[in-house]
Amino acid sequence: MGKLSSSITPFTKFVLPGGFLAAWPAWLYQIQDSRFGYLPAICWTAACVFLLWWTGPIKKVILEEDHFLISNYLREIRVPARWLSKIVEDQGNRTPNITLFFNPATAFGRKVRIVPPYTLWRDEEFTHVAQLLSKLAEKNRAQQNRTADSGAARTEERRVG
Repeated sequence: MGKLSSSITPFTKFVLPGGFLAAWPAWLYQIQDSRFGYLPAICWTAACVFLLWWTGPIKKVILEEDHFLISNYLREIRVPARWLSKIVEDQGNRTPNITLFFNPATAFGRKVRIVPPYTLWRDEEFTHVAQLLSKLAEKNRAQQNRTADSGAARTEERRVG
C-alpha cells in the first residue's frame, strides 16, 4: 500500500501546537489588564493542553506488506500488521484523522493517530485508506477469534481425554 499518512502530518503534529504554545505567554501577560481577567488565559491554556493531548499520538505510518512502519520523526518502529485490532475514523474534525488501535501495544502505545491524505471537497484518498485499514482490522479480529476458538477446543479435548 505504501504511505498512509498525509504530507501535512508534520505540520499538524509540530507546527500547529507550536503556534498555540508560542502565543501562550501573550495570553498570560494580558492577565495584568483588568479588562480581561483570567478567563482568556485559562481558556488558551486549556486549548494548549488539549492540542498537545490530541497531537501526541499522531505518527507517520507506512504499510509495507505484512507490517507497519511507524515513526514519531525521531524514531521508527516496525509493527506486525496482525496487531491492528480496531480503527476509528473522524472526518468531522478540521483535521480528518484515523486512530489505529493495536493489541498488543506498540513501543508508542496502543493508540496511533494518522492524518491520511484528504482534500476539502473530495475524500476519496481518506476513504480508501480507511477502508483498507478497516478490512485489515476485521481480518485480524477474525483470525484472533479462530485462534481463540481452536485453543478452547484443544483445552476441552485435553480435559476430556
